Amino acid sequence: MPRPCLYIVVIFSFAIIYSQQSSKLHYVEKRLPYPIYPYKEKTDDVSRRFQSLFYETLIDDNPQNNDYEDRHINYASCRLEENRFIFELEDEWQWNDFSGAVSRYDVKFSIEEAVRYGLFNPIKVLDVQIQGNNAIELQLDRNYPLGAKRDILDKLRQVVVIPQPDSGNMQGEELEIFAKSPVGTGPFQWDVASGSRIQLLAVDGSTSRLGRASIDEVVIERIPLLMQHWQEMRTFQEINLLIEATRFSKVEAEASTGYRVKPYASDKVVFLLFNYNNDLFQDKPFRLAIDLCIDKERLVAGTLQGEGDILTGPFSQKSPYYKASVKDNGYSPDSARKLLNSILDWDAESEYFMYLGEPAKLRLIYDRGLNHEEGDVITQIVSELKKIGISVTRRPLNTLNYRMALNTGNFDLAYFKHHYDRKAFAHQFFSSNRLLRENQYTDLNFGKYDNNVVDVLVEEWLRADDRSSQQRIGQQVHSVLNRDVACIFLYSQTAYAIHVRELEPIIVPFYFFGRPHEWTFTNE
Repeated sequence: MPRPCLYIVVIFSFAIIYSQQSSKLHYVEKRLPYPIYPYKEKTDDVSRRFQSLFYETLIDDNPQNNDYEDRHINYASCRLEENRFIFELEDEWQWNDFSGAVSRYDVKFSIEEAVRYGLFNPIKVLDVQIQGNNAIELQLDRNYPLGAKRDILDKLRQVVVIPQPDSGNMQGEELEIFAKSPVGTGPFQWDVASGSRIQLLAVDGSTSRLGRASIDEVVIERIPLLMQHWQEMRTFQEINLLIEATRFSKVEAEASTGYRVKPYASDKVVFLLFNYNNDLFQDKPFRLAIDLCIDKERLVAGTLQGEGDILTGPFSQKSPYYKASVKDNGYSPDSARKLLNSILDWDAESEYFMYLGEPAKLRLIYDRGLNHEEGDVITQIVSELKKIGISVTRRPLNTLNYRMALNTGNFDLAYFKHHYDRKAFAHQFFSSNRLLRENQYTDLNFGKYDNNVVDVLVEEWLRADDRSSQQRIGQQVHSVLNRDVACIFLYSQTAYAIHVRELEPIIVPFYFFGRPHEWTFTNE
């Protein structure tokens, strides 16, 4: 064979080999997901990420217009009729192990499991019925306002479909078998698992309406210590994604040409809640004084090292209800002291303002499981309140006691963080108890905030059925809560992922994977 032809053959062979190479997403977790069965145990971040890969929800977000898009539910068919919510299923689809078609009975069973699991709370679903060949009806406990349609859709957005067991009840031996070899409808199917790894393979064929994933294989590896994740990634080149980057790993990765650092808003918002049962907080000047004495710019730029944004209301900048024109009150300890002087007496000897004959003292509760940066935030808040003459007693509590203190109102100030869904609204946290009772929503208004304007706006929001009206009302609430200093809106935090340059993952927010079927390797 002439030498030029040999070269062509060699090059062509390499091309074939390269084309046949599979793309692999290999990421690290502190532990492997334990609720393989999604309705058995409370799901944490690790398990949510796994479920995003393995299961497919009934309906999903449309990132382009903040609306919903079809998955296995026909969105246009969804309707709320007093105490009935009805929707139609799309054409049948397949299980990701190719064992057959998903039936409407599987969908009914999955929704029933989600209801039993508590996923629909505070919406009360009494029964799930099949109507005709492809319609499902949720029978609710009462007539809900039209605005509740959004709440129900958001619950359905979290329902993943699992096969109905022969016994009709997933427990005992059937649950054990499922956990060892689970079946879902997502873009990746179960392959193999060991003590430290789970391996998933892209589903070939047309089992998913979204088509085949661009990435062929996903490996989830357990490395217990967060500080070791970057070291393992840097040492062993097969790891190509870190979900939660530490500051050290972020700095090193930014200095390397082989990696990209991807910032993303985590949807974690942090408040300093007031307990309005304490008469001090009934005075807006007192609330404003506390707000003015906290240097949020220093908090974000210094304590958080720029990894966050100052909050101006209950919604992060990702929320459709965020109003960009609303500004923070700023930092002015002198103005804070003037406000306190107008309502309290100053005691020069103790260097504290007095309330009921005693130095004004506030109890600040927080979950003792905070990370190092959050601990520094607490320290800064306590120090700045002391500088203006308010004594603060720190009360670190374990998670159970912290939640109990919130529910019973055993606090003055509470360091509170929450992951807001971008479609979530503020009615659970800032509506008065009166409204909560009327609408039978779970009472998460721990501070017992009561503002008639907010209540009226929430009532309007609950009755609105179009998204533009809901957005307008939500932004009004954002403004009202800011003007009233309903609590101290501190910050929303930015998180970081590290990935090899060739991989383009979409991770929004960090506690679940967004649209994994769209991930690609760019082959740069």
